[in-house]
Amino acid sequence: MAALEHGGVVVSMGRFKRKDRVGSLRDVRLRLPWSRRWFQLPVPGVQLSWRTHEEKETDVAIACAMLAGLARGDSDAVVLVTGDSDIAPAIRTAKVLFPAAQVAVAFPFDRHNRTLAAAADRSIRLSAQSYAKHQLPVVIRTPEGDVCCPPAWTPT
Repeated sequence: MAALEHGGVVVSMGRFKRKDRVGSLRDVRLRLPWSRRWFQLPVPGVQLSWRTHEEKETDVAIACAMLAGLARGDSDAVVLVTGDSDIAPAIRTAKVLFPAAQVAVAFPFDRHNRTLAAAADRSIRLSAQSYAKHQLPVVIRTPEGDVCCPPAWTPT
């Protein structure tokens, strides 16, 4: 986050809600690392419980920020990097309120949504190679100290 802020990006953190889940082992699907197939375990009567997290309000926050920026005149074009069709109504609203504004969608690698593409003025698909090509430097020097890329994220 410090690296982004140092580069002038305004970071707005989302929120995740804890969700406790319960299910039958029979309903669980798993995929082994070396396989592309999903497997189910036919073990009736075994109950599992696990904890997950789900993001909350992110699409609404993005929609509000887009509409507020257009209303303030901060921009006349918006590019949303998403594959989530929940943002489509906000794009349609932006087109009604600000017909001169251009709204584009950049779909993350391996994601596409026809509804979202139809709502936007244009759309592009990001390639897997574009992620590596546009990574931040491994070390960024800031007045507060160096910010280093985690070793697992370092390009190979």
